[in-house]
Amino acid sequence: MDIFANMSNTPNDARQLKQLLHPLLVQDNGLEQHAALESPADFMSLLSKLREHSTAYSDWTSKVSPFTSKVQGNERSMYPCITALLCFIARVIQWLDRHKTPSGNQPLLRRLVLPSCTADTVLEDAQDAERIDIGVELKPRDAPVCDTVFKWKNVAKLTRTSAGKVWYSSLFGIIEAKTGSSAADKVGAASQVLRYIRNVHANQHDRRFPWGWTICGSIISAYVFGPHYVLQSHEFDIRTKTGLREFVHVIVNYSYTEDYRLGYDPTLKYLADIRCYKIKRR
Repeated sequence: MDIFANMSNTPNDARQLKQLLHPLLVQDNGLEQHAALESPADFMSLLSKLREHSTAYSDWTSKVSPFTSKVQGNERSMYPCITALLCFIARVIQWLDRHKTPSGNQPLLRRLVLPSCTADTVLEDAQDAERIDIGVELKPRDAPVCDTVFKWKNVAKLTRTSAGKVWYSSLFGIIEAKTGSSAADKVGAASQVLRYIRNVHANQHDRRFPWGWTICGSIISAYVFGPHYVLQSHEFDIRTKTGLREFVHVIVNYSYTEDYRLGYDPTLKYLADIRCYKIKRR
């Protein structure tokens, strides 16, 4: 059964998602189609959620000016679209992992890459007008994906304790969105991510390097933030098939690769019950 067979009557941009994602997973990760599902109701529920996510993604790309790559609307209008794309990818690879045909050479789905359930949040360390747009977290492979495309929690302040618990101590990375794609927009977005990443370093002692992304209009760049360096990827346009393929490929690789490749130090383990780190000796 093709997971996407019943996803007809979707916008062109959303159809591009379904055409791209499944072949990519099958080719790169050895996931095979499953002949049948235990529960048809579960399958229809999955399709309904994928339609919801794909429609939100199409809403994003349809509002981008073909001449300037600028999104019509404000930054907040982009958040549901960005998080919907992450949720779409997570749902598909989770379903494929659960229903794949058994074989001996299939890689293990290690985790899901999901947006935090709150965003646009003022933190104690932030300047007056600054808020983290979207936090990205790593969840267990069987974790539920949020039923809603996106919801935000607009709070005035978080305490130091809650800010560390909700955000910096659990974040895999940070997304900063801008409606425009000018040079000033890109520099401003990168500068904001860099300021927030300092606190990821401060709260995650087992982290060698965190990740960040800037989304300016339809242009995406990925960043790796080391203790004394910053690496930036080339830019890719989410409206194009090539750009979308690159973004999907990156998220899928995050889901399958080893922890140390994501920037986590395997010699350190956080012991939550006593709130300290255990250092592995050679």
